[in-house]
Amino acid sequence: MEKKKTYQSPTGAYRYDFTDPEDYEKFVQIFGGEAELKKYPQIRKAASGTAGVYTASEQDADRNDAAQAILEGSISEIRAVGVKESGAGIRSISPQDGAENAQKEIYRFYRLTTEVELSYAAKADMVTAASSEEEAKQDAMACCLLVKVKDDSAGTYIYQTKLYYENEPMRLLEEVSTSIFPYEKLAGKSFTMTVDAMCETKDGTLTAASLAPRTFHFENAAAQSFINKITVTDPRWKNGKQQGSIVFLYGRKTFGAVKEDYAGGDYLKNTKGDNLRTIIPIKGTIELNPVKNITGVSIDSYEAGNGKFPKSYLDYAVSTGKVIAEHGGSIKLEDLGGILQKNGDLTFDSKSNTVSFDLKLPVKGSMLGPYDWDYSLSDVFLNDSSHTCYLTGCFVLRIEHEPYMGATVDQYAIFIYSVPQNPGQSIVYYESGKGETNVFIPPIEIYWGCFAKDTQIRTADGSTKRAEQIRTGDQITERNGRTLTVTDILTGEDPEIIRFVTKDGKSIRLSGGHAMLVYDEAEPTGRRTAAGRLQAGDRLMTPDGVSVISEVVTEPYNDSVYNFVFDREESPHYIEADGFWSGDFYAQNEKKEKKPAQFTQEAVALREELRNFAEGNGFLQADTVNL
Repeated sequence: MEKKKTYQSPTGAYRYDFTDPEDYEKFVQIFGGEAELKKYPQIRKAASGTAGVYTASEQDADRNDAAQAILEGSISEIRAVGVKESGAGIRSISPQDGAENAQKEIYRFYRLTTEVELSYAAKADMVTAASSEEEAKQDAMACCLLVKVKDDSAGTYIYQTKLYYENEPMRLLEEVSTSIFPYEKLAGKSFTMTVDAMCETKDGTLTAASLAPRTFHFENAAAQSFINKITVTDPRWKNGKQQGSIVFLYGRKTFGAVKEDYAGGDYLKNTKGDNLRTIIPIKGTIELNPVKNITGVSIDSYEAGNGKFPKSYLDYAVSTGKVIAEHGGSIKLEDLGGILQKNGDLTFDSKSNTVSFDLKLPVKGSMLGPYDWDYSLSDVFLNDSSHTCYLTGCFVLRIEHEPYMGATVDQYAIFIYSVPQNPGQSIVYYESGKGETNVFIPPIEIYWGCFAKDTQIRTADGSTKRAEQIRTGDQITERNGRTLTVTDILTGEDPEIIRFVTKDGKSIRLSGGHAMLVYDEAEPTGRRTAAGRLQAGDRLMTPDGVSVISEVVTEPYNDSVYNFVFDREESPHYIEADGFWSGDFYAQNEKKEKKPAQFTQEAVALREELRNFAEGNGFLQADTVNL
């Protein structure tokens, strides 16, 4: 006979009919499939036999309807109950009534709670509650509830759990409470709770129902961040410059035409080994929003997973993602934040609610200054064709305040990123948006490659001059035949220099960072390569063709080196030096060689840890950026 699908109950619950293969399959999938049911042997046994029991009785449909147990139930109104932290950091439910709690006070954490009422009986004798204690004991059986909460705006589930009972009276009023959520995950959103239930009846078969869903809207006013705006004052453009990269002259000085943003560093070996030193400060201010009275601010650490993570992370990486410098390289990361805090690298002005940070280390021993970065220039940086660096900086800001949203402490992960600005891309450098914790700065270009003082430079009249004899106003012919006028000369002192000898008897001496043109079939017009990357067999381009390198020697020098800037500023030029096409000051960072920033694995891991910690616990208001 044709089956009548009348499974919708008066309360809106959808009751599954296991004589219908479609219903049976739908039920199995809702509860995770056959494999998931293996975790519940009593339920699985009942499920596998249910369809056969009822199908065998189809000829006596009336008897089947009368004997079949049906499940009924409903979800009560959902409430948001605030959760507060004790002094020891242990969370506890507010003693206030849930509804009153949700309306009168804002908490940092909430859980959603409701009651689920279940009842069952033979269809011919449906009841809603046990009439006696003895009847309840007789009706004891196995039951499983699958509870889900979905974020309606995102279409994703924020909570899911199974509640399983065996041999208990199943006419019940079951309170269901979700895990704890940070306020920000709920604010201004609507959520739908669904409950799917299945029970094993007294005859060993299964009855199941999907209860009518219940929707809840979290209406509390938006919480406010204690962060108003972050401003990075160093490193940044100087001298009125408004675009481009931050220019750093490493161990070089200029006569004035080049408007560098920073100059300094010492191009000499030091007691730590072959690393070099540079000095680039990281400073800024954080304007706080006094949502509640702020009682203290400091650099903090945070805990997630199985351990404690660094209080701060600062490094420079080249475009390949390799770290070339880290702040306080001899100090363990987990100790760095404590040293910065002890050194007074963060101060708080309670009158203006402003925090100032200056991430430096104490000057001691052979250190050159408070911004002493271990710099592996010769090891990694020279072996990369780009001299562009990307700063990845992070520190955790701890703000102590009067009670707000059930807490007295907020933590914020402050991120400082170097990000290149691409055509059509709008990036605000040096300042965060209101309430945001990401601050972007331009990439940092480091210049230092130069000629040895005795390098013969071809001038526009066809004669040559030693590099040390070139003066501003001199004219030099570049590779394409145009005449250029020298507008600035950069000079410094290098302890070592690289000498290249070619098979046709030519030679030239250069700093490791100097740009040369190398011929290969893929780039017949010349590929820019840092001198530190050249090796025997490379073909250097010359006015007459190419010369093959036969020997590369690093030798002591301890003397002056030179490079030139021409009237067409910030454009790479190649001039004839000792018979080779060799780059000027701006050829070091030829724009086409630049690559997007790729952060180090440690930096990315730290960012992900902070993001996951923020989303999972709500302690850190750590806005992240998709880079």
